[in-house]
Amino acid sequence: RSAYLPVLEPRPIDLASAHGDKFGGMPWISDATPWPLLDGVPMGFLFQLEPGKRLRSFPKGVLVQCFYTENLSYQSSSPWAPTACVRFVRPTGDGVDAPRAELYPEKAIVGYTERIEFPGYSSRLARPELAEIEDLLDPVLDVDPRFVLRGNKLGGWPDFIQDEELVRCRVCGEVMLQLVQIESDGVLPHRWG
Repeated sequence: RSAYLPVLEPRPIDLASAHGDKFGGMPWISDATPWPLLDGVPMGFLFQLEPGKRLRSFPKGVLVQCFYTENLSYQSSSPWAPTACVRFVRPTGDGVDAPRAELYPEKAIVGYTERIEFPGYSSRLARPELAEIEDLLDPVLDVDPRFVLRGNKLGGWPDFIQDEELVRCRVCGEVMLQLVQIESDGVLPHRWG
C-alpha cells in the first residue's frame, strides 16, 4: 500500500493561508462550516488535507479537516468520541475569520514522498500471502515488509504504538482504512495516547 510522507515548510503567520494542505495554522472556515465547538469551547485545529490529490478513492477539491480537544469530561478513546471532529468541506471563496482556539504554528505541506509499505507480521490486517513473498519483496522494493513506516503520513498502514485497534465503519461494519497518521510530539506539539 502507498504511504505519502509530507514534506513540510514552516510558515510565518503573515504568510499563512486558509487554503492548502497543512498541519496547524488557520483552516478554511465558512458560515456553512463554522469552527467546531465542544461544550461551547472552540476545538483545536490539527490538520487540513486534500487527499484527492494523492488518493484515487477521494474526490478532488474536497478538504478533510481535523479538530481535537482534550476535554477530560469525556473519558473515551473511541474514534467516535466528541473530542474529535473530522469533516469534509468543499471550499468556495476565501472563507471567513472565525472564533478559534489557540493555533498551532502552521507547517505547510509543500509536497509528498511516496513510499510502499506493508502491514507488520503481527497485524490482523496483514494478508497471509505476504509471508510467502517477503524474501522476494525485500531486495526488489528496498523495504522491510515486517514494519510499517513511523511518523506523519497520508494513507499507508497504521503504526500502532500499543495494541492494534481496528476501527469498523458504523454503517457497513468493514474495517476502515487509515487516512492520516500523526506522530506524537512531532509536527504538532501534542502527545497522543
